Amino acid sequence: MEVVRMRRAAALWCCCLALTHGCGETPAGGESTGGQAQTGAASDQAVADSDASATSDATGPVRITGHFQDRRPPLQPWMESLAAFIDPKRDGWPSEVVAQRTHSILHAWLSSPRGSAPPGADTLTCSDLLGGRTEVLRDDALLLLERAAAPALDQPGAAALSTRLDALFASFAAHPALALEVLAVDKLAPNSWRTRVRCRFSGAAAQAQDRSEESPARLQLLGQWELTWDGPPAAMRPALKELVPLTFERALFRLPPFAALPAAEFGAGRHFLRDLGAGNLQAAGRRDRLHPDSFLGMHGLGVGDFDGNGTEDLYVAQAGGLPNRLYRRSAKADDQADELKLVAEEVAARSGVDFLDNTSGVLAEDLDSDGAVDLALAMGSDILLAWNNGDGKFTKRTLLKGDGTAEVYSLCVGDPDGDGDLDLYATRYVAGGINGGVPTPYHAAENGATNHFWRQDSPRAFADATAEVGLDANNTRFSLAAVFEDLDDDGDADLYVTNDFGLNNFYRNDGERFTDVALVTGTADMAAGMGITCADVNRDGHLDMYISNMFTDAGLRVTSQPAFRSQRPMAEAEEYTGHTAGNTLLLGEGAGQFRDATKSAGVGPGGWAWGSLLRDFDGDGWVDLYVPNGFITNRDSRDLASFFWRRVVNATPTSFPPTESYRRAWSTIQTLSLQRGYSWNGGEHNYIYWNTGEGIFSDVSAASGIDFDADSRAVAALDWDGDGREELALRSRTGPGLLMLHNNSAALANNTLNLRLETAGGGSQSETTVGTRVLVRTGETQLELRRRAGEGYLASSSPLLRCGLGSNQIAEEVSVTWPDGTRAVYRDLDSARLWILAPGAQPRPGPLLASGQTRQPAPQHTPPPAAPPQARVLLAERLPVGALPRQPLLPAGSEPGTWSDLATGDGPLLLVAWAAGDQPSSEFLAFLAAQDERTAQLGLKVVPLILDGPRLRPRAREQLEQLGLADQACSVDRRFKRLLELLTLEVLGPFDELPLPLVWLLDPAAQLTCIYLSPTGPLEWEQVLEDAGRARYLDGGSQGTEVLSGGRWLRPQRRSTKALAAILERLGEGQLSSFYLEFDRR
Repeated sequence: MEVVRMRRAAALWCCCLALTHGCGETPAGGESTGGQAQTGAASDQAVADSDASATSDATGPVRITGHFQDRRPPLQPWMESLAAFIDPKRDGWPSEVVAQRTHSILHAWLSSPRGSAPPGADTLTCSDLLGGRTEVLRDDALLLLERAAAPALDQPGAAALSTRLDALFASFAAHPALALEVLAVDKLAPNSWRTRVRCRFSGAAAQAQDRSEESPARLQLLGQWELTWDGPPAAMRPALKELVPLTFERALFRLPPFAALPAAEFGAGRHFLRDLGAGNLQAAGRRDRLHPDSFLGMHGLGVGDFDGNGTEDLYVAQAGGLPNRLYRRSAKADDQADELKLVAEEVAARSGVDFLDNTSGVLAEDLDSDGAVDLALAMGSDILLAWNNGDGKFTKRTLLKGDGTAEVYSLCVGDPDGDGDLDLYATRYVAGGINGGVPTPYHAAENGATNHFWRQDSPRAFADATAEVGLDANNTRFSLAAVFEDLDDDGDADLYVTNDFGLNNFYRNDGERFTDVALVTGTADMAAGMGITCADVNRDGHLDMYISNMFTDAGLRVTSQPAFRSQRPMAEAEEYTGHTAGNTLLLGEGAGQFRDATKSAGVGPGGWAWGSLLRDFDGDGWVDLYVPNGFITNRDSRDLASFFWRRVVNATPTSFPPTESYRRAWSTIQTLSLQRGYSWNGGEHNYIYWNTGEGIFSDVSAASGIDFDADSRAVAALDWDGDGREELALRSRTGPGLLMLHNNSAALANNTLNLRLETAGGGSQSETTVGTRVLVRTGETQLELRRRAGEGYLASSSPLLRCGLGSNQIAEEVSVTWPDGTRAVYRDLDSARLWILAPGAQPRPGPLLASGQTRQPAPQHTPPPAAPPQARVLLAERLPVGALPRQPLLPAGSEPGTWSDLATGDGPLLLVAWAAGDQPSSEFLAFLAAQDERTAQLGLKVVPLILDGPRLRPRAREQLEQLGLADQACSVDRRFKRLLELLTLEVLGPFDELPLPLVWLLDPAAQLTCIYLSPTGPLEWEQVLEDAGRARYLDGGSQGTEVLSGGRWLRPQRRSTKALAAILERLGEGQLSSFYLEFDRR
């Protein structure tokens, strides 16, 4: 993403230059110097009626388009050439053409009404789609899991195939949802192809045990089919000759295992709906370009009891310009139920942690051992440590500054030197700008940023000790996550680092130094490492690791083809295929050795995976797994996944440095996605795997109801409602950006042991509970828990330890090994309450756990990918309009003037660019006209700017007279419109076509404060007036907008206007150019 940032200034220059073509005429009778043009014939230069046109879809409002046209720079010729190969037919990849046709034909066939058959199926050889002999893996009040053997082949023909498909569909109450992946394509003969496809059908079950209207059972049927086709690759109707079901699994949830809670759980202020409800996609292209790129949505979350009231709170990171949020949980009396109820309140501002700086990773932990939970936040290239006073307020801070500009992502802490205080490790990703930042070679890149190990030498004093302790070895990879854990069972904390584009690191703690032993311990996992989570999945007493990588059907297909494999040695080709094969489960075997058990455990498939998490969701004593997936779901559903492997990965050189063609391939795919709106591994659903025992998992994703396709990034576990069972807080790129998934396992008979670990002194210096190991025994079963801080991706989960006991209510023995090696044994701890354990002390019973309840999923208001972008663009730094108030305008009345003549008074000013016949504009102006008393109280002057040319201008004036706004309106000539467009470009950067009305809010000091792009509906209209009211109190001596945004900057953003000044000089606007040059020197 470094490449994109470096192109911003150049792109703005190109876009502004485009304004000089066709719209740079000088008004008649005037000179183009300093903006002091005559106005006698200015109407001749008004925007022509032909510049705009009316558009509308079948149900939407009539819109006038063409006034503020697309200003995105055109693709370079070499980009155009590369982009042509998005279509595999033009790229010489017949296998990918076959994959496209297979997906298209199957989707149309399987989505059609019952009784149909695919083309050419009259002589089809097939077998039972529901499989053969069935094995029941689990059958209880929550979940039914069945696996069927492959059935014998017969030859039913089209009619019998339709009957069998009817039987499959009959399992559902309505036609099921369908998800398809084409996993492999093999050429059998010149016009004969075999494809392997994974099919997932899901929906409400037609019949199920214990089903009720309040809790309808959800069913998933999952299978792999092998299909043989006859016909050339590009044939519109290839004939399906054989369909062989290879695998078949049925998953039926009789109760929803989780329920997505409504926004009201977070206090449901307007901030939640606007910032966290919408997601980052809605902000794409609609943010001040001063902010770092938020397009990818890399923002995490952390859990901790920040105010010490015994409930778990949630800290949520946000994109630059949006304040981070802290949701505090506290008990309130519920008058209706006559009991205490946990409620959430957003308190980041009161707590002093509502930072506006772009924040990615979040770590919540008692970093200085004073008994209060602190925050470590990844902010750009630095780390902010916010110190908790002990009452949930953070007044002191420490900034750990990294070298260079490489951004920090995930954070983790541990005590590898055993001195009793916590040290911090920070992962960083890309370095080197456009020449060095491209991973080279793709499958084994060593040109990433360097990570940092920050050693705490005394309370709150950290020093970079990366090289001193040996962590500079193999430290130029593209790192995204890390975890401190004792991986070799020798009593000290080792470090595991997941890296994109190649090998991971297993840094074994050898005392004073670390040694990377990944290659000799079975843990290198050459793939696209993005996240890490740990647990004992098979209960053999050894810690296991699950690593989030990338599963892509397009990558599997491309890397298996001769066109790809023939260009590289066989071993290297296999390594590339490994990059596409999905996530990895490494089972611990003792003494720091691990083996890959992904295939046998059944947990490889996923998507472009991020912060996976292992937790026991149903309290049965076996850990389950949640996997967030998806990269970029964009407004254009066309996906670049195949293009990425054919044209980007396939262009990688075998060694560093990157070639020009390889850099261009990366630049092209980034531009197509970020600027042209293509998806890139978009629409991928999250996965959930249920442990059926012995570390064998079943994919129950679509049956679970929480397989969202929101480009999810981070997930953290916490007990949101105090019932002792863990909820999941999910952070996603698209809307909703934050979801709380309520755990419904209270409906089962299973029990969970809850433990809170404390230090011996209750918070004395040089003490920590991180690194504690707990062994829980019930009957013949032993389960191990470990206390860690920082896990998954960009996240830190609850510090409490929770262990499923199944039907047992009491843990017969709990053995605790503290970080200093001392051991304590506690007996007969019941699951009805929280237990507090500390070295040298008897277990203290905490509060009784709340009685759990089953919650139904809340209606989801997820904005679809094509939802309108957000309307409000708040500037990070206000922009003075300079000499613009003296620019001539055409008033609605008879006397010419400037809009500054109309905007008299000390209040803010609202410029509304609109056109007659544009329905959203008319509705917004009608709203403003109806609020005349309110705008007068605010001191707000509303100035409608008529964009229509001479033919339609009388109609616009008539409409304004009916609204009572004619006296304060003006018509805009081409020159003035161009200046407004330049200011908008300065804020937004290259934009696509902007809808009307286009609204600019200026503060009383004539500084541009906020831009609104077609505000629609009462909620957005009210936001404009709310902002205008707050704009009255902006400090005229600064350019900040915190009064409107809320929050606080640690490093306020600063706008450079040199490029704007240069463009204005080129356009002959000397006075404005000089003004912005002087402003840039401030």
